[in-house]
Amino acid sequence: MSYLLMTWPPGQPSVEADALHAAFNGQGGWSLVLERFCLRVYVRGAAAPAVTLTPKGGVLIGEMFDRAATETGAVAAYDLSRLGDDDGMAVARRVVDEAWGRYVLVLPVKERRPVVLREPLGALDALIWRKGDVWCVGADVPPGLEPKDLGVEETRLTHLIAEPDLASASLPLTGVAAVMPGTAVDETGQVHRLWTPARFARSPRTDAWTAAERIPLVTRACIAALSANRSGILCEISGGLDSAIVATSLKAEGAKISSGINFHWPQAEADERPYARAVAKSVRTRLQVVASRVAPVDPETFDEIVVARPSFNAIDPVYDTVLAQRLIQGGEGALFTGQGGDAVFYQMPAPQLSLDLLARGPRRRGLMGLSRRTNRSVWSLLRMGLRAPVRATFPYGARGADRPPMHPWLEDARGVGAAKRIQIEALVANQAVFEASRRGAAAHLVHPLLSQPLVELCLSTPAAVLAGAEQDRAFVRSAFRAQLPRLVLDRQSKGDLSVFFAKGVARSLPGLRPRLLEGRLAARGLIDVEALSQAMQPEAMIWRDGSAEILCLAVLESWLRSWEARGA
Repeated sequence: MSYLLMTWPPGQPSVEADALHAAFNGQGGWSLVLERFCLRVYVRGAAAPAVTLTPKGGVLIGEMFDRAATETGAVAAYDLSRLGDDDGMAVARRVVDEAWGRYVLVLPVKERRPVVLREPLGALDALIWRKGDVWCVGADVPPGLEPKDLGVEETRLTHLIAEPDLASASLPLTGVAAVMPGTAVDETGQVHRLWTPARFARSPRTDAWTAAERIPLVTRACIAALSANRSGILCEISGGLDSAIVATSLKAEGAKISSGINFHWPQAEADERPYARAVAKSVRTRLQVVASRVAPVDPETFDEIVVARPSFNAIDPVYDTVLAQRLIQGGEGALFTGQGGDAVFYQMPAPQLSLDLLARGPRRRGLMGLSRRTNRSVWSLLRMGLRAPVRATFPYGARGADRPPMHPWLEDARGVGAAKRIQIEALVANQAVFEASRRGAAAHLVHPLLSQPLVELCLSTPAAVLAGAEQDRAFVRSAFRAQLPRLVLDRQSKGDLSVFFAKGVARSLPGLRPRLLEGRLAARGLIDVEALSQAMQPEAMIWRDGSAEILCLAVLESWLRSWEARGA
């Protein structure tokens, strides 16, 4: 979602702001949509966010819903008059507690930098920088508006090489401040962390009966709010549980689904068409089936998706391109997915679940079910659950590089039970689905299972309740049984695409090897060229699948080349 807000103090800075406007407005598809005293807002593209002036002169980028209405299953926009006359941080705290949505809230402060709040799950990005005397807030830094002190911050880039999930919390550029989800930056530049998953996961008290009633209610209310007033929706129907819940909830709430789309591979473990067709039939929509195949990746395709924050959301460029083209051809304004459901509904069969089952029950039945799911004995599960978790990082950073910091959500998770910490780790990984992509530029990319009210509800539900059964997410399947096709309800397996990504990367080695081993990351000494060279041999990839690490490095290589070319 492309937006840009400019604000400046009165007087001489207005001359500079007018010069920027003259050079910027109408260029590259940007258009002015809001102008007030010392304030301008521009948007660009088919997926441009809504822009609303608040009663006290603030600006809402995106959409904001009333939390109390959602909790009852209703849909209502948040009443912006409730923002009141309080200072910016008091307003930000109230919004986090009373509202939810896909938004960035900007509250201009007279003659100082604006207060910026980014919603807790991070559906819209928010960056802050200064161009002369003009403060800018946007999802990216457009060409020509770079700050004077723009540069590559190598330490943060090194951290991303080792742990790409840090991209949602850290920006490897100087001169640009990134607002992390659930935080507000005040007029002095101080960061206030207003929301973290640990706040809800630390003492999960929602009982099974309440969760079984409220999870479907809140899920459907969030989907109803996010789909309201959309003329056409393309629904990704993978055949899995999460996309089935989204599709059937859209239908139940009367949303206008123009079509479903499914990607399949020739092997049985990656062909989910029977399940997808059952879902499409139940919601009475046609299903477009796309046959996927193993194909080499041209590393230069990652150059097309470079923005200020490194994006791993287009790491499969063929999938991303096909969906973007389909959205443009079909004219749908939104793509709805089931992304995030694995984390929210707790798909992970982690050994740490055994400790929750032992503490909360159902002890014997739950432990035996987890044992069968993981093909491990109960005693083995308990032994593994008691071990301190090992923090894994990608292996190709420069030798001697400092270990990256923890993601702030995990740093805040001290005192959270081991099983719920696994859920927070999964939420951290899912932040990538909000990053830049071709499909996200073609239409609004909506992941309703990552909506704040639903995420908070599932975080506050014990892991033993969500995942304490032999079948994958049996609790959530049962809660949604009235709307899901029998074929999906009874499904025991989950699609696996890892072997196809590995084959695709192996076929891409002739282009990837020189790109990475002789590229800018290597020239700056940020990667271990020798270790990477050995790993990027076809023989080595047979024994160890390093495709994710290699593709992430290709993304960062394109990012670095692009920003160096822009003077960073």
